[in-house]
Amino acid sequence: MHRDASLQPRLGVVVDSLDIPAWVARALRSTRDSGVEVLIVVIQEAAAAASLNSRSSLLLRTYRILDRWRSPNGYREIAPTRIDAEIREGVAIQHVTRDQLELALEPLDLALWMCRSGPDARLCRRCTLLKWSVNGASFEEIETQSITAVLNDQPVIEVALEQLIPDAPNSTIRSSITNVERFSVSRTLEALAREARLLLPRTVESLRAGLRGTPVLPQTKTPSVTGLPALVGIARRYLRQRAINLGRIQQWSLAFSRQAESADVPAIVPSQYKDLLAPKGHDWADPFPFRHGGVDWVFFEELEYSKGIGHLVVAPLGPNGFDTPPRTIIQEDFHLSYPFVFRHSGEVYLVPETAETGRLLFYRAKRFPYEWTQEGTLLENVRCLDPTLAEVDGRWWLFAGSYEDPDHSWSELRLYYSESPFGPWVPHSDNPVLTDVRHARPAGRLFQHEGKWYRPAQDCSRGYGHGLALCRIDELTPSTYRESVVEKLAPWHPDLCGVHTLNAAGNLTMIDLRRRRLGRS
Repeated sequence: MHRDASLQPRLGVVVDSLDIPAWVARALRSTRDSGVEVLIVVIQEAAAAASLNSRSSLLLRTYRILDRWRSPNGYREIAPTRIDAEIREGVAIQHVTRDQLELALEPLDLALWMCRSGPDARLCRRCTLLKWSVNGASFEEIETQSITAVLNDQPVIEVALEQLIPDAPNSTIRSSITNVERFSVSRTLEALAREARLLLPRTVESLRAGLRGTPVLPQTKTPSVTGLPALVGIARRYLRQRAINLGRIQQWSLAFSRQAESADVPAIVPSQYKDLLAPKGHDWADPFPFRHGGVDWVFFEELEYSKGIGHLVVAPLGPNGFDTPPRTIIQEDFHLSYPFVFRHSGEVYLVPETAETGRLLFYRAKRFPYEWTQEGTLLENVRCLDPTLAEVDGRWWLFAGSYEDPDHSWSELRLYYSESPFGPWVPHSDNPVLTDVRHARPAGRLFQHEGKWYRPAQDCSRGYGHGLALCRIDELTPSTYRESVVEKLAPWHPDLCGVHTLNAAGNLTMIDLRRRRLGRS
């Protein structure tokens, strides 16, 4: 007998001890707070398994002590906590034997399997069983996987919720790929715990909406470097980074390239770019070229270090650089960036990033290109990062980054759609459609090439704004989204350490570059 699908789902948690990692308890609490009607905890009578293997080298234990001292939050996430103490309301605790477990699961819609031994096949047929995985390994290996990732200098790590399927590969319902903190296991654990807490309520909602997962493919394990060689490698990486940055600042500037053909398709050949260096004490970033009246105008963000917030400027671009110095066009008492400029019904509009206000504002040109008026609000109560509009097959789409943690604002992509660029905007039913630091956050206008749509995205696998990814859009509907990364662009010179915007207008391509330069900010 199946429950009415309109009712709130019931989630069970199958554990073999009331002591669970703190990050799991918080994930369950956030799921309850998201509106799950009843959170039932089913306790399987079994001896609690031993804790994570503590046998390790003296050097590794010393590293962990120092890491915990500098960044304690990650280790707090994996510390055991009593589930009934962490979640005091909305939880029923039922003690059962393994033989009674099938009957206990019957009234549930979903169950999260957190026992170290796997379930019987008949349980998987009784209700939808889920389990967490970290880089394809079981959830209890979260610390082991984090240690391996840091010691081997892996750029990213994945946490996923998989559906257990009898006699077949498991199916990934939702996953999140986040950064490995290069020198800290604790901070990597903290990032994984944050993503895991978000995954559980989203997975429940996805399953309610009938989302089918993708089969879990066998993973090829990378040989792990451990012990003294790994710790020496961390030390070398750390000292090398300090040496590279010693006496230098990192500054964003622009570069441009002109192609023979006018195709609105960006050129990504590094040797063709000419530099447009920002003045001392300033960043120039997020360039958007726009051809108007036979002139190539470049809109971009200017940030003065002394003020700490960005404003928007524009300048005409000639064959060798700007014909006149950039002029300020929009300045507010909040941060402005990413001046997405477009033409519609004979007017020119500009949609910048205004995430600091919790709204997405847009402006109209009163006298192009220097006078603008705030025309209205596209979205309320949202923090849209790098908002990018595109009309695809008669429907308007808004691509935007989003975040739960302002220190990790590059892992999620959300979509909205409308019949007009001015709304009303409807959220995509599977938001966030992508949770992957390697190609989530927008990096410029969509463009068409040989009948396919492409989306520039930021590759933040080595940190914010490190590189670019060109993504081919394979499927775009109000309920589905798929894309494939077809090309990447990373810093190509030792003095470069970032590139995070790519745009074209006609035969002009604009890009921004973060450089290491001698001096102080």
